[in-house]
Amino acid sequence: MKTSYLLVLAIVIVIGCTTNEKKTAFPPPPPTPVRTVVDEFHGVKVPDDYQYLEALKDDSVLNWFKKQDDYARNILSRISVREDLLKRIKELDETVAQVNAIQLSKDRIFYIKKEPDQQSGNLFYRKGLDGKETMLIDVTKIGGDDKRVYTINNYYPSPDGKLLAFTSSPSGSEDDVTYLVDVETGKLLPDRLVKSGFTLSWLPDSKSFFYLRLKTLGEDEAESEKYLDSKSFLHTVGTPQENDREIISAAKYGNLGMDRIDFPMVFSDKKSNTAFVLIARGVQNEINVLSASLPDTKRESVIWRKVIDVKDEITNFATVNGSNLIALTHKNAPNFKLVKTSTSNPDFSKAELLIGFDDQVIQNFAVAKNTIIVQTLKDGLGKIHLINKADPSKREELPLPVQGTVNIAFADEDSEKIVLGMASWLTALKYFIYNDATKKLEATTLQPEGKYDAPADLESHEVLVKSHDGEMVPLSIIHKKGLVLDGTNPTWIAGYGAYSISSLPAFNPIRLAWYEKGGVFAVAHVRGGGEKGEAWYRGGYKATKPNTWKDFIACAEYLVANKYTSPQYLAGMGTSAGGILIGRAMTERPDLFAVAIPRVGCMNAVRFEFTENAVNTPEFGTVKDSLEFTYLAEMDAYQKLKPGVNYPACFVTAGMTDSRVSPWQPGKFAAKLQAVNKSERPMILRVEFEGGHGFLAASRKQIQEENADMMAFMLWQMGKATLL
Repeated sequence: MKTSYLLVLAIVIVIGCTTNEKKTAFPPPPPTPVRTVVDEFHGVKVPDDYQYLEALKDDSVLNWFKKQDDYARNILSRISVREDLLKRIKELDETVAQVNAIQLSKDRIFYIKKEPDQQSGNLFYRKGLDGKETMLIDVTKIGGDDKRVYTINNYYPSPDGKLLAFTSSPSGSEDDVTYLVDVETGKLLPDRLVKSGFTLSWLPDSKSFFYLRLKTLGEDEAESEKYLDSKSFLHTVGTPQENDREIISAAKYGNLGMDRIDFPMVFSDKKSNTAFVLIARGVQNEINVLSASLPDTKRESVIWRKVIDVKDEITNFATVNGSNLIALTHKNAPNFKLVKTSTSNPDFSKAELLIGFDDQVIQNFAVAKNTIIVQTLKDGLGKIHLINKADPSKREELPLPVQGTVNIAFADEDSEKIVLGMASWLTALKYFIYNDATKKLEATTLQPEGKYDAPADLESHEVLVKSHDGEMVPLSIIHKKGLVLDGTNPTWIAGYGAYSISSLPAFNPIRLAWYEKGGVFAVAHVRGGGEKGEAWYRGGYKATKPNTWKDFIACAEYLVANKYTSPQYLAGMGTSAGGILIGRAMTERPDLFAVAIPRVGCMNAVRFEFTENAVNTPEFGTVKDSLEFTYLAEMDAYQKLKPGVNYPACFVTAGMTDSRVSPWQPGKFAAKLQAVNKSERPMILRVEFEGGHGFLAASRKQIQEENADMMAFMLWQMGKATLL
């Protein structure tokens, strides 16, 4: 720290002490000029003091972000517990390799593994569970002389097992390029497909594949155009991308009623010799599906027929033996049901019911050689049900060794082996293989055991909390055994509540550093998520979105009422779409939290469709609709900030390569918060200039440092640490 800076700081503190002005142990944030513009939506004027910060290509705006980050990191580096926390987090995080993305292909098991000393994971394979491990892709060599951290985002083995396509991008940008590798030799082929990371489906010949391509933005095109007008192409191995043939797009097939926001993703099904087009309307869960014979896709113009309509309320589908379609739908089934119809003449209005429940929610399904696997959630615990393909009346629930989360990590109709991942709040992720020929579930060593996999001194509780309207909201609470409920425990509560995504039990060894400081961690399963089915999701959607943050507030109040903590020791966090949750919770109840943590959050909902991720309008609404504008205005935490309010301390984060939530969303929120806040608490904006959407595709170092900074900031603002 520079001597001149210390001198200025000392003068500021002395003046504060002698004039009875506000006393702080940290300097004021960098100034942010006010340049008010006024937007008008449906006759409503919306003033915006910091809209100019949306111009991310402007050098002055980039300089503002750099100054804000410098300010934040200067404060964070001075928190007394920060370095000890970082040291402990590294110890917890660097003891065991992390394995994910398991796939079985022919006689090989593929997976991505991040070693304890690596920033990102490499792609490996084995021949059988006990086979020798072979590295196929060294992620550090993808960028050549480019020293940014690259990640492998997806990979796709060819049907004959000889080739593998994988996508990669640097610095969490999700700006993917597709590469091809020869599995036997490990050599990269010359193929390079840009703007191609969403989906890829090999044809049966293993010499070509369908893939979705995003357009390249012109210099004058708005960032909100990024995900519009996507197209699917057919690529032949060994040919340049410019020779790829367009298969389907809204522009090419205007007669199909497609929209610019639609993603037409083509999949090959060899058993029925069919090409299916799954059309996702932005982020909407319900899908449209078209089909044509695979040979027909070689024609310049293809005759597509409708298989699934959005009115069928189907969210996922698969084929069985090439002759049947099975689909997951919530039509007349708030907990979802699995139904079956024929591939040749699909009619979901007359589909056969395969399975449905009154007491549990179907979350996912997959098809293996002999079995349909159904993943459900009951009272917060994951379950697996097995349906015999030959005789669907034969079904059973699979006994599980872990009571918590279970995910179908891999299943394929050509394989008898189903890979299941299991974890809980108290135990680390482990992989099991169920063999649907032998009917046995066996543990694997794919994920190595770690020193901190199952701490004996932790406990978790599942409770139901009454929300503002009487709805009972699930709340998970985790802490060390023997916790004294005296209202003084530092408590960190997180929530999400969007897209019907469920916040399922998961173990993170890094969080042990929080528990070791006497901390409590809680997860509020608020409306907008999928924990209790479609009605739960719709209960926090557009017009009903206020339930999302009101449920969160109710859960926070429960922790206070039951003496887990008090407002001066309570921090609330929301990530991404969870920025709406924490942003509105802190603006509605600023007295309830000592700290608010919007991580790469959607903070300015009225302007969200002007970002790269404009395809989110099906989830939140559009300002083009007068009614939906009112929903967005209510969600908008940036616009809800008011002068003269004592807001909680804020730890706001942004990633400059983030294509899901543009960094100006949290940036504008931080700027306004610094201007209007009346309290003496710090309001900081921490920026990752080589990082994207939070922990998504972040390097190990970035994850460790962000966790250390968050925990240190919370403890400091709760009076459990000091500023040096």
